Amino acid sequence: SELHDSIGQKISLLKMKLQSDELPPDELENVYKTIDELISEVREISRELKPQFLKESGLSTALSSLIKRLNELSDVKGEFDIHGEIPRMDYEKELALYRVVQECINNILKHSHANEYSVQAMYKDEKLSIMVVDDGEGFDFNKIMDNSDNAGFGILNMQERIENIGGEIVFNSEKGSGTIVKIDLRLIGSGR
Repeated sequence: SELHDSIGQKISLLKMKLQSDELPPDELENVYKTIDELISEVREISRELKPQFLKESGLSTALSSLIKRLNELSDVKGEFDIHGEIPRMDYEKELALYRVVQECINNILKHSHANEYSVQAMYKDEKLSIMVVDDGEGFDFNKIMDNSDNAGFGILNMQERIENIGGEIVFNSEKGSGTIVKIDLRLIGSGR
């Protein structure tokens, strides 16, 4: 939050400085418009980093809201499908699932060159399954994990988050054929 306040302040300062510079009026107008858009986008990002509504509304509402907002900011269109009613879980589990799906979507938007993606959630027989599917260019899983750079770090981080809440995550991708990330989590009795 402090980071985003700082970014917002810097953008606001830039806007004030520009008011005193001699720029053609039409160019100035474009600069102001761009700055206003940046401020709005930073506010949206800030909300996503600490999703208070996740606590209030639950995982399915938070994911639906995330995808809706990202659809407004990106040309890559996302869809959220839910089958069965996802029960409320303890916040630690909901947050881990939310963050992993968020990371999957960020990877799609940044790296996959996809046209569209979907997040499909299904709850049946005390088991929650979430699939994130895209039509992008895919990747060679083993190659990424063997690389010495940080490409595999995000995948390891997602695996750790899901394992820490007792779930499993599987990455299925091949170069040229999109990616499917599947998360499975058993929710039994009060252990939710």
